[in-house]
Amino acid sequence: MMLLLACLPTLPVDPVEPVETAIDSPTATQDTQDTAEEWPVWSDDACFSLPPNPGYAETVAIWTAQDELAQPTPGQLVVVGSSSIRRWESAQSGLSAYGVIQRGFGGAQMWEVAHHAENLVLRHKPAAVLVYAGTNDIAAGKSPDQVLAYTRCLAQRVWAQEQIPIFWVSITPNPARWHSWIAASSANSLVQRLSREHPGLHYIDTAGPFLKTGEPPHVDLFDADMLHLSPEGYQLWDAAIQSGLEQVLSPRSLPDNPQHPASGTFIRVDLGPSNPEDGDRADVDDFGIQWNAWHPAEGNEQILAGEHLDGLVSTQGLPTGMGVVIAGGFRSNGKLNGGLTEPDGALLGTLAVPQATGDYFYIDTLDNPGAISWQGLDPEQRYTLRLFASRESEEARVTRYSVGEQSQSLQTTGTGAGQDSTGNNDTVVVFSELAPDAWGALHLDVEIESGRYAYLSLMELEIQ
Repeated sequence: MMLLLACLPTLPVDPVEPVETAIDSPTATQDTQDTAEEWPVWSDDACFSLPPNPGYAETVAIWTAQDELAQPTPGQLVVVGSSSIRRWESAQSGLSAYGVIQRGFGGAQMWEVAHHAENLVLRHKPAAVLVYAGTNDIAAGKSPDQVLAYTRCLAQRVWAQEQIPIFWVSITPNPARWHSWIAASSANSLVQRLSREHPGLHYIDTAGPFLKTGEPPHVDLFDADMLHLSPEGYQLWDAAIQSGLEQVLSPRSLPDNPQHPASGTFIRVDLGPSNPEDGDRADVDDFGIQWNAWHPAEGNEQILAGEHLDGLVSTQGLPTGMGVVIAGGFRSNGKLNGGLTEPDGALLGTLAVPQATGDYFYIDTLDNPGAISWQGLDPEQRYTLRLFASRESEEARVTRYSVGEQSQSLQTTGTGAGQDSTGNNDTVVVFSELAPDAWGALHLDVEIESGRYAYLSLMELEIQ
């Protein structure tokens, strides 16, 4: 007989003490699925108290439209939640063993995640779900009991379709919201105690490691706003989350790609907006070469983590079974803002395609950290990746690109960036002998080395 769980609004709470992780659950995904008939169910409708009119419909629609064009492979880990998920550029590389579908939107509250569960989670038929939300609920005046109710609502909607593990990442303390930490800690305690009674819900403690650095936690763990995590903060966050996942999930098998092309094949990707004022699509260029153009986008539009371009074709127009996923967000711009609209073939060869060089993705702050993952590669193959970026500007700006252990810098703007130009018009960054990870992914990180912005206009991948 299934155990019935009540709403748990009267659970005793110790809000002032750091929450300890406790996961009373099976130790492998298959074990969890095999015991699904023993999972408890709620004795009430957990979604009854969900507020109406959730926001972020336009944001969710961006992912949904791309999913309609090419649905991500089922059986991956959906990572969903607020801005900490959206800014989490190391999720794709750090959790590649599980396959990551990143669905983070800044300002999201737990109840909004539950509202959008169908498009954010269920349509992907995931192997598991990892959620980070609740801090914005508390900041908006919601109670710890309400955060618990919204968490139960999300679980109810997920488990109504399939009983898969849900990992709830604890609300992480930060200096900016230290005044509300007692309430946030209470919400953590409620969800943790619920996880002890339900084998499908797993609590991951990030609060404890952060509080070990101080109360409030050390400022070096946060961006300048003292709310969002810095790179150092994400390192601590990553370690706690990876440890929690490893206790329950097993790595996936290498995704099969029967369309993977032969050595000597090239794939080109044009990045940037495609509205007439700001950018153009590079589809088939004047050289007769086939490109893969990014989805329609406006100038200065934010390109979200989790957006993806699948079904890439080779420069000869043949399918490759590969795709690219935005791991850390960008913004897009182009012709009205200094893109290279008259490239010289004597300097760039067949990459001198104005539709590709005239617009670009760029990063400005940690809100757009800039990272891309290539998917569907063969770990036994080696690849060459070529990158180009340019923007006319008097300010000297240098972009740093990193793939695995390799890093290179490119001056994209300012005096000396190109020949008789204040924008790069002659230099292509080349990474050779690149090895994908064990799951066929190649991870590119884009950083500001100097100046205010970093850029990426196009990519070319060659199978060696």
